[in-house]
Amino acid sequence: MGGTRRHGGPTHPAADFRVNGNRVLVRQNTRARGASTGIELDADNWAVWTFDEDGLATRLQGFLIHEESEALEAAGLSE
Repeated sequence: MGGTRRHGGPTHPAADFRVNGNRVLVRQNTRARGASTGIELDADNWAVWTFDEDGLATRLQGFLIHEESEALEAAGLSE
């Protein structure tokens, strides 16, 4: 059965983040290893988290690193 190993991964350390109201833009690095294949993933990416009035996450949008302008727009931070 495929997937990622649960012991020690995957990890998503944040390199940077910006807050805009109830949305948070995070630049992160995702690292994981396939449980059955052993193939490693090491990729920088963007995540936009949206929170409700109770501080609970209601939405998570993911973007590839070259999609910075789309991530900024989703976070309401585009110029």
